[in-house]
Amino acid sequence: METARDVLTTLARRYAFGDLAALCEAGAARLPSGVAAEVRLLCSFGQRLIDLDAEDFGMPERTGDPVVDEYSVPEHLLGRARASRMPQSAKERSRGALRTLRPAYGLLLEVIEARWHRREMAPLVAAVHIASEYLPLLAWQPVLGHAGDPALLPESVSGPGTRFGVPGGATR
Repeated sequence: METARDVLTTLARRYAFGDLAALCEAGAARLPSGVAAEVRLLCSFGQRLIDLDAEDFGMPERTGDPVVDEYSVPEHLLGRARASRMPQSAKERSRGALRTLRPAYGLLLEVIEARWHRREMAPLVAAVHIASEYLPLLAWQPVLGHAGDPALLPESVSGPGTRFGVPGGATR
């Protein structure tokens, strides 16, 4: 016979964050309220990651529930999320995935695997599409020294005889 804890563990391993949070909120595991609130916060964070909702990756998690929002996502998880985040402006100091795509690709591969095991084909195809769009930048990263950061790209591809950025492809 499976215990509530067994079911919650299985849901966590399947990245079923919404279901896991709902069961914790309903008191299925009889967790102390602080532990249940922390689980709900981590589930909210995990759901954003698996949904590839990258705009706020690495930002403090806010659920709107004052009990839950007293807790925080561990710094090592926030750091991984920040490394996978695309900057939202050209002047943003942290370059995240434009510095290196490796953390973002690690996350993408993890999401692809989770979606495959959950048999969620539409999100799986979306994640594979994103991965294929950025694959050339990942391949060029060792040559460029970054992951195609627009702020650094002109320096990385300029030189004698270059045609990059020249209208009509004329040499400089």
